[in-house]
Amino acid sequence: NDADLHVLTSAIQYEGSVYSYIDGGYWVHHTPNTSKSFVWRVGKNGDYRPVTMNGFTKTTTTDESYFAEFINSAYTLGTSLPSTTKNISVLNHWFVDYSGGGSGDFNLSFTYDTVGNDDHVYEASTLQILRNAGSAAWSMVKQGGSGNRKGSISTGVTSSLGYFALGNKNGTSTQLGGVNALGSTDPFVRFEVVS
Repeated sequence: NDADLHVLTSAIQYEGSVYSYIDGGYWVHHTPNTSKSFVWRVGKNGDYRPVTMNGFTKTTTTDESYFAEFINSAYTLGTSLPSTTKNISVLNHWFVDYSGGGSGDFNLSFTYDTVGNDDHVYEASTLQILRNAGSAAWSMVKQGGSGNRKGSISTGVTSSLGYFALGNKNGTSTQLGGVNALGSTDPFVRFEVVS
């Protein structure tokens, strides 16, 4: 599509913020023998949520493009969750894809911010990153964020891209002193409990 935004991995992208980001998503064009780490400075409606490609390995070495988009609405895929996951965010999610062929291993990081725009992440140790490759079932990719309230969560090495959303570890939904394990006094305001 001629309206798509494409940038080279060598392009200078200045640090993004809630005032400066790509509203929606865009492509980063990777050429062989260049850096395999880059940042998509994406967000939506004042909510800055960059995605970082920490690195990747591919079976092909051709030019290819990588796409990331932040979507500040609930996912529209199925709600079937892994047994280790109690609930999933209904606030927002991301979509990441690539145009090249062949298989690969990818390492991504997604940011969350409960300070500026409440993602309801209060306990980093129970935070999960979930992936849906277009099927009805979500899979837990990795558990543990970098900080309470604000930080990032990495996928580690994963062989699939697709839709990604924040989730919460199973067994962390009990209310303690009127506050659940996510820190909200209203249980799971922004996370959906799937039974």
